[in-house]
Amino acid sequence: MKNSGLLQVISKKSPTSNPKSFIEDEMIMDLLFDTVINTGNFQDVFELSFRIVSEYKLGPYNDLPMNELLITKTLMCYTSPKFYESSERELLGQSALKFITNAGYQYNDALLSYSSDLIKAMIRVAGYSGEKEILAFISQNVKSDFNSHEFALELAIANVYCQNFEYPREVYLYFLRNDPDKAQLVELSRALAVGCFNRNKKPACKAFGAYLGISGVMYNSVSV
Repeated sequence: MKNSGLLQVISKKSPTSNPKSFIEDEMIMDLLFDTVINTGNFQDVFELSFRIVSEYKLGPYNDLPMNELLITKTLMCYTSPKFYESSERELLGQSALKFITNAGYQYNDALLSYSSDLIKAMIRVAGYSGEKEILAFISQNVKSDFNSHEFALELAIANVYCQNFEYPREVYLYFLRNDPDKAQLVELSRALAVGCFNRNKKPACKAFGAYLGISGVMYNSVSV
């Protein structure tokens, strides 16, 4: 990390530190996650995930999947909004896929047994990585009821990053017509714009805006 001694300093100063494993100390991990997210440096994410996996492999329970909350928070670092417009987005996604495997999780039938927060994080990782086959598997196995919005937003954003626009269109129009959470609508709008622009698809993005029928304030807000 930029502050390469951060882990050691926090471990020494924290009165609640577990001398056996820093990854078991929630306070330390939250400080590390906050630091990595605030720096917005993708290399910091790689280093932190490497430290976490290394510590996990050395632990007495490395034959069991990593704690779900720990892997979920790590994946949230990988897919932080600060990386939406990053040229390293796909690189982050590919690294996150390896992290998921090293943590003892898979994109298979066991997916539905994971917590909803972890499933949503894994959906976004699939989009960041550009892995269309993984995303197709998730879409076939995860129910996304627009009324609950449980997974619809994540699936829509992930599909945009994989250049699949039909499902995002359905979700966007549903949100727009059904008095949705404005924060969700803005997040999806941003993904629609950035997902196109970063892949040198700006003309396609403009066409997609017309396809959606976006106009006025919302159209301007996504800068397409």
